[in-house]
Amino acid sequence: MKAQFQFNRGNFAQAEEAFKASLARDQDYTPASTALASFYYQQNRWQEAEAFLPKGDPQRSQSRLGVLRSGAPPSGKPKMPAAEANLAQAAEISGNPRYYYNWAIALQNLGRIKEAEKAYLEGIKRSPQADYLTYALAVLYYQQGDLKAAKPLARQLLQLAPSELQYQQLAQALGL
Repeated sequence: MKAQFQFNRGNFAQAEEAFKASLARDQDYTPASTALASFYYQQNRWQEAEAFLPKGDPQRSQSRLGVLRSGAPPSGKPKMPAAEANLAQAAEISGNPRYYYNWAIALQNLGRIKEAEKAYLEGIKRSPQADYLTYALAVLYYQQGDLKAAKPLARQLLQLAPSELQYQQLAQALGL
């Protein structure tokens, strides 16, 4: 969360360090590795982006790389709208919570915040156990200044995993 906050403020060096610190605490934490890969990809640092994609499941790594590439191709011509449409279709067909997560991220990158919120909510509805969706939605609300909506989600996350550092950081940022 700290990394995303720094990134949104344009503090890219601090964001990169915060992403790396999160991975240092848990190198298998997929949202952090994917976020760092996306961060590098947005800065046209292709090889560094690929290095931070999850290694354990080649199919997942390739699909994540495809999502990243579809959002910001080396040619510099954004294809995010097409990627968003494909992710929306994949989410609706499969019901896979990861597709909902990636779809919502694509919508956020396009500035379509209300639609991103709906994608997160639909993903949570279909897969309530996918706490990364709840976390991402809470962070979205926090970033939008909607603390009233973010706080109950942060409390819910803390009840699920009180020792999870990112949940603690979110709760702290929300004044809980």
